[in-house]
Amino acid sequence: MDTFSTVLTIFLAFWAIVFFIDQRFGLSKYNIEVSLFQIIARTERLTNFIESIAKAFRPAWIAYSIVGVALGVLAMALTTSNFLFIGKMLFDEPSSATGVQIVIPGVTLPLTYSLIALTTVILVHEFSHGIIARLNDIKIKSVGAGVLAILPFAFVEPDEESLKQSSRMSRIKVLSAGSMANFTLAFVALIVLFGLVVPNLSGTGLSIGSAEDGQPGALAGLEKGMVINSIYYGEDKYTISNYDDFIALMDITMPGEEITINTNEGNFTFLLGQNPQRDVGYIGITTYDRSVLKSINPLVAYLYPPLVLGIDVAVFPDSFSSTVWFIIDCIKYIFFLNVGIGLFNMLPIGPLDGGKVFREFTDRMLNKRASAIVSNTVSLVIVALIVASLVVPSVF
Repeated sequence: MDTFSTVLTIFLAFWAIVFFIDQRFGLSKYNIEVSLFQIIARTERLTNFIESIAKAFRPAWIAYSIVGVALGVLAMALTTSNFLFIGKMLFDEPSSATGVQIVIPGVTLPLTYSLIALTTVILVHEFSHGIIARLNDIKIKSVGAGVLAILPFAFVEPDEESLKQSSRMSRIKVLSAGSMANFTLAFVALIVLFGLVVPNLSGTGLSIGSAEDGQPGALAGLEKGMVINSIYYGEDKYTISNYDDFIALMDITMPGEEITINTNEGNFTFLLGQNPQRDVGYIGITTYDRSVLKSINPLVAYLYPPLVLGIDVAVFPDSFSSTVWFIIDCIKYIFFLNVGIGLFNMLPIGPLDGGKVFREFTDRMLNKRASAIVSNTVSLVIVALIVASLVVPSVF
């Protein structure tokens, strides 16, 4: 059974079990709702917890909510102008325009990392809504969480009547609080990445960015993150201080010859393969020169390695174990998804928080009918630009 079939079988089996349990025990009496590929659990118990947090740090939350409005408006302006720019590019040069990438765990993003990151996005987003709602004396009906297919979600459900009776600025603060939480968590993740990655950068040599499956290097045991210090070829030992040293040696090798690579994790001896591009030996690894990192921001090198080195590798400190790398990669996706979703959420599109904030502004400046026309028109234009950015690049 291939991977897709296995995943599909597990997915269907999980939901079949959920439906069976619901039919057998009636989960609705426990405030758990089950529908097609969706399960939602509601509770009123967490409302007191949210209330206590809002009261405990009231001055800080007031400042937080004010900054949230400012950042929310800025995010709305940036994302809207970005899509307008994309729209212009699509009109002027459709073949060279960059499309929007949809976040789909397991498809466009690694499944484990993206699910962990999305969970953090949702939790801080919704709890932030709830805390700022209580800060502004807006009642909360319930707090809940659930799963839609494989995607986790959460929500804080405010009392609609209480929300309507609150001031316009209070509503804007509540709506902006979700993205503010995402930006805050992204900032924390960035600080943690600085703490984990930057202090561990040192030394010289050639780091392995990846080892191609089935090729001599991978078969011999070479792995991502190892540092090549020297190579034994023939009767000689060649010190590898940088990428130029490595290429100079490989240029004099031939397929089938034996080499021994000395790394920070030991020696690896194997026969060279055939280089697919020219008649020299082949290991089957991508590498990067560690000395290059001395002249650039190392965190940028980790977050955006293709921009720095032209290959899809990252900064690999020698001391990092696979567990530490898993944590670092999780934090990286937490950073990216919180920034990305926080920004997208502030687009002036009807159902999104940004759309509701935009409607509050237009309601303040225009009569009800004109406000509806303006907000709906802007929303439709942005949606059209998003759809176009998904479709046009693939056509041209």
